[in-house]
Amino acid sequence: MKYLQNGGLLLTKKFPSTFYAIYDMIEKAKEIKPLYMSSLKGFVFVLNINENDSLFYTLNEEKTKLDKKVDSLILKFALTSKDVENIEPALNFQGYDHEKQTDREEDVIDEVYIQQKIYLESIKNTGNPIVPGIADFSYFSTENAFIILDKLVERSKNDESKKVLQYLKLRLTEHPNYPKDSDGYKLSMISMENASSYVQIIDAFTGEFTLDERKHAAMTTIAQMIRLFLQTGIVHCDAHGGNILTARNETYKLAGNNNPSSMHVKIIDFGRFINVYDDLAFPVYTKQFAPPIIYFLSNMLFQKPPRESLVFDTLLKDYEIYIDNNTKDEMKKEKGEKMVNKLKTLLLIILNVDRSYNKKNFGVELIQSSTIFKYLKIIHIVNEGLEDMKMQIYDTKDNEFQQKKYLDIIEILYYLMKPKKNVDNVGKKSIDHFINEQRFATIHDEKPDIHNRNVKSHITPPDDNLLIVQPSKRPMLSKLKGVFTRKRNGGKKRNTRKI
Repeated sequence: MKYLQNGGLLLTKKFPSTFYAIYDMIEKAKEIKPLYMSSLKGFVFVLNINENDSLFYTLNEEKTKLDKKVDSLILKFALTSKDVENIEPALNFQGYDHEKQTDREEDVIDEVYIQQKIYLESIKNTGNPIVPGIADFSYFSTENAFIILDKLVERSKNDESKKVLQYLKLRLTEHPNYPKDSDGYKLSMISMENASSYVQIIDAFTGEFTLDERKHAAMTTIAQMIRLFLQTGIVHCDAHGGNILTARNETYKLAGNNNPSSMHVKIIDFGRFINVYDDLAFPVYTKQFAPPIIYFLSNMLFQKPPRESLVFDTLLKDYEIYIDNNTKDEMKKEKGEKMVNKLKTLLLIILNVDRSYNKKNFGVELIQSSTIFKYLKIIHIVNEGLEDMKMQIYDTKDNEFQQKKYLDIIEILYYLMKPKKNVDNVGKKSIDHFINEQRFATIHDEKPDIHNRNVKSHITPPDDNLLIVQPSKRPMLSKLKGVFTRKRNGGKKRNTRKI
């Protein structure tokens, strides 16, 4: 399916690998603390560092250049094994027990690979990422895992951090095949940009945000899901409220800014996703759609690779006609209805893929992303999680209130795709130049061993003096030998070679 993918945060200079930069930042960390442990397979920490010590760039506030130093990283750890296993006992974190499982190494690499791809595809010519940028992906054998975990304990000032890190060490040693590295657990580490000002959208819905900000957060989330689907063919099948991050757009009210949304949104945790474009060749999930949807998928939406989708182009062009002051009212109404119906079809596909994935893999009738759509009163679900679950999309015909929701989402989508700003630094030419300079993390899906890190080489650098030929020592006079040296023969006389 995949081979090699570049992308993510930009190194400030070239290193032998991105892990060199990560290890250096761990050594200089100002603070390491736990972020959340509720993920079934992940153990997520935050690393904060002084900006001057950072070795990665991210997008600046204007989203026009990769020239802002990263001062905070997310470190996501997992124990990996050949097959998924339950980890015993549960992790007790902040007074609660969290059930944990191992992850499969190939699934972790898939997750990183796809996030890299999405990041790079989404910032090209827009500067508007759908996901946080990846800095590095590494995994460690048991011995090397101990070293990296001990280093993190050393830099941690938080007791809860140390408790979780020690938990990981204990689980590594308790594997039945330990200390035989090849058969024991391995430790994976995904390092990515920390959206420190972001909160989980589920908290935004109940936190200190205005009604407009909450509405914009939900609409921007749906716009990002549409981008994700139309640009890459991917549907995130675990887009619950905890995997969607949102933050206030600080430039929203600045003069000259045309951004229609007061909120930024990023989607995280791609452990569960479907590439519908790939599945069309071997229908697994798509076969569960009604024939009209399959026809739409095969013959209209993905005749070409997703990024060249005619549907995407026509949707954006229709919007340009819709907002043109010279467009007559009759044409405006026609384009508006056409866009609303097209968006409804796209949302139906995304929701049904989400539902199909959860039914097939977990045997439950569930739509993980339903919270966002229900908040905006776009869908209504009865008996969610039960066999007789029913989903209904609210009718938009002759309903201006419902139509406006869709048109507002399309307006946000249009801005995300065609921002009115200079984005030359994140254009295709610049991105290709950075790739050639090897200043992005490179994910080798076909050669996972490339990401197997030897941490010992970082803490015990080779002694350059060993390469220098030392002059032979002058023989010590035998009568002084006992004065300046320790007697190793217990005072007994031994035969010595005459020089």
